[in-house]
Amino acid sequence: MMSTTSVRLGSLVAPHCVRYASFPMADFEAQRLIMQGWAGRAGRWDWDGRTVHESTDADRFPRAQPDTFVALYQARLETACTFESAARFCHEVAARCPWPEKLGPALGETAVLLARVEPPVADRATEAEALLATLTGGRPAAVVGGPIGPGVALWAPTDDPTWLILLCDDDEDERAEDAAARRLYGALWLAETCDHKIRYQARDIEPETDILKGLLKTLQESLDRLAESLDVPLRIDPDAEALTKTVARNAATTRARHDVTDATGRLRMIATTIEANRANLVAYRDLLGDGPGRAALDGRLRDANRNLAQIRTELGYSEPLERAVDGATALLQTRLMTAMSLTEMAEDRRRQREADRRDENNFMLTLLLVWIGLSQTFAAFVTTFFPEPHRDLGIKTAILFSPTIIIGLWFGGWRLKRWLDRRSSAGVRS
Repeated sequence: MMSTTSVRLGSLVAPHCVRYASFPMADFEAQRLIMQGWAGRAGRWDWDGRTVHESTDADRFPRAQPDTFVALYQARLETACTFESAARFCHEVAARCPWPEKLGPALGETAVLLARVEPPVADRATEAEALLATLTGGRPAAVVGGPIGPGVALWAPTDDPTWLILLCDDDEDERAEDAAARRLYGALWLAETCDHKIRYQARDIEPETDILKGLLKTLQESLDRLAESLDVPLRIDPDAEALTKTVARNAATTRARHDVTDATGRLRMIATTIEANRANLVAYRDLLGDGPGRAALDGRLRDANRNLAQIRTELGYSEPLERAVDGATALLQTRLMTAMSLTEMAEDRRRQREADRRDENNFMLTLLLVWIGLSQTFAAFVTTFFPEPHRDLGIKTAILFSPTIIIGLWFGGWRLKRWLDRRSSAGVRS
């Protein structure tokens, strides 16, 4: 049964212009007070000889760990009007009631036009396209949507994410309008909040991509200079100036690599945020209903997928260079450690040669002392055959030099054993 408020095809009954806006949440209570002060002016005013009713609402999102302040403003007419009048009404309302500047820059905004039409609403694709063309100022590339429940349909242009059309049957008991209102102030509001956060994060992709491209260019130049040092043949005694230059190049490459890591990390953080909000957008879209009208939000999902694909592409471009840098720095570390080991081995051999030379000198000195001691003892022994006055001197001389012989023999044996041990250990190492 048609209600008494039903009008001819091409007109809208009781159009509601609803605007969603999302802001970064700094202090919820302070932002809520700002919103309340701004909403204090809401009430009734006349537009084109018709009474306009205003209302506002504000909340935080998500409830568990809120990071977004969400605001809603609604202006509605209680009479019927044409498509052109409804579109003009929505534009004038937006110009008359801008969001408070104290809330800061918005993450995103969406305008939804809710109205009752002559049933059945499922057959209103042509009217929805005409209405969206009037709202957006030009015929959209395509319009997607359809029913999302009994007597309720949702439509959206594919080339403008800031407008939605929510139409419901103009029935007597207003059950369709109630169902549309539940979606308007519930799942649809939350879904659009997720889309605002996605688009806000997506704004940083292009600047971060430009930064990454510049850092990759710097990293490539640093890698080329480092590669020149790696092309130099490995030496046991590297030149100090060349080694200093190589270390400086490695440090510059490492710093450039860290800068690239920071840039790719920021892109990955953006991708993680977009993925999380995309998952929430899918969940809230499914809460709208099970009809084809859910496709009205598919454009938002495609935009999110495109943003994620762009991030994956940029990260894919940087990955080969990052791997090349990691390989070059690892190779340089290996070369430096190898050169250090070779230098240390050469120094060990030099110290070993010096120690062997000292041992040989000490051994010869010991033999000299033994030879002197033996010669003196032999001389003293010979003097025992001399007359009596000289015999005592020979005995005393033999007693005096006997400790020298004993000490010389012991020291010489110890030195000889040590020298033989070093020779045997050197043979095992070789």
